Formats: sequence, C-alpha cells, structure tokens
Amino acid sequence: MRRILFLIGILVLSGCGLIPAYRRTIPDYEKAANMMIFGGSKSRVRTDWGVPAKMEAQLDGTEVWTYESRQNGKTFVFYFDQRGKLIETSIL
Repeated sequence: MRRILFLIGILVLSGCGLIPAYRRTIPDYEKAANMMIFGGSKSRVRTDWGVPAKMEAQLDGTEVWTYESRQNGKTFVFYFDQRGKLIETSIL
C-alpha cells in the first residue's frame, strides 16, 4: 500500500512540474489573446508573466499592469476591473 501511494505521489508531483514549463513555451501574443478570449485574472497573469514592471491603480478602482520589453521589444499592458478580472489587453 505504501508503494502505491509513493508512486501516485511521484506521478502527481512530476505532472505538476510539466504544466508550467509548457506555459512558458507559448508566445506572449498567444498568451494575451487566450486570456482575452477565454478570460483572465490577476493571478493568471502573474503566473504566466511574472511580476509587472509597473502597476498603477486608477481612481475608479481598476488597475493597469505593464510588462516592458517582452518578445520583439513589445510592451504588454493588462487592464483589470475592481474584482481582478481582465477587461482589456494592449500591445504597444
């Protein structure tokens, strides 16, 4: 019984390590498009993109996160509503 639990634990832990590696291989343009089509949140953006270069809080409660010098020197900007839901993405 212990061996079975041990093997299941190893399989689960090794599987968790594969998913983030796959997400890192997706181009930034595709990540941004998928988030706009299928929905995104602050936690998903932070997981896929890391810590933003600049975070701004607006007076209406929305937030703007800027990621500079990504692929091809482009700047990606994410706009979130008060609840943390992604509402818009811009590529400059």
